[in-house]
Amino acid sequence: MDPHRLRAALAVAVVVVLTAAIPASATPTAVTFHLVGTHPPDADYHQGTFTAPSPLCPSGTWQGNGQGSRVFTCADGSGTFTANFSGEVEHTAGASGPWPITAGTGTYGALRGTGRATIDSSTGPNGNPIAFTDTWRGLVDFDNIAPTIKVRRATATRLGKGRSYVLRLSFACPDNVAGNNVSYTVLIGTAASDLAKRAGKTTAIASLSLRVRPPRSARFVSVDITATDPVGNLRTTARRVPLRRRRS
Repeated sequence: MDPHRLRAALAVAVVVVLTAAIPASATPTAVTFHLVGTHPPDADYHQGTFTAPSPLCPSGTWQGNGQGSRVFTCADGSGTFTANFSGEVEHTAGASGPWPITAGTGTYGALRGTGRATIDSSTGPNGNPIAFTDTWRGLVDFDNIAPTIKVRRATATRLGKGRSYVLRLSFACPDNVAGNNVSYTVLIGTAASDLAKRAGKTTAIASLSLRVRPPRSARFVSVDITATDPVGNLRTTARRVPLRRRRS
């Protein structure tokens, strides 16, 4: 091949590769998938099969334990994904419990999700083995990046001569996916006790004004902020805020 044509072809190939490496913006996908499973009443070993819609694989097997994680293995060889779930609820038909997808391999390395499972049927704790069927509903996305948190303001000013303070807090917690609604929790406290807690959602900046009454000996309060995106990726940050008197 002519050297000039070869260089041009290589340049095009590099552009294609770089473009493919750029992660596409995504929004969470609502999914409903079904599990069939069993486990011996005297052993903490759960296993079964599942069927699922896109973007998950169509079907496969799963195994895990009652209190922790279960690994879903796709029958088509595309990979695995791991969810945390308390299998104890599978002893009771009609019971339900939360599930987050926390890890994956292969195609599902970046898969994350969150939702709730309902137990459609169960032979109960006296079954041998215990047999059950579940329906899992929730949101998933190929997004394993947590929101960021940037504190813009955090002050605590004494009100009058008493022990009450007003804490003014402003922070941004944008997600890597533009427009995603981020849930946040703010916990204010001292080493001795929790003083206040607030929760909400934002796509931009959250501003709070809270009245707290710390112990007389306290010189600062701690502010802990947790931000969580729609598929369960979370980030936390902590800030110590000095308690200051209001100027006359």
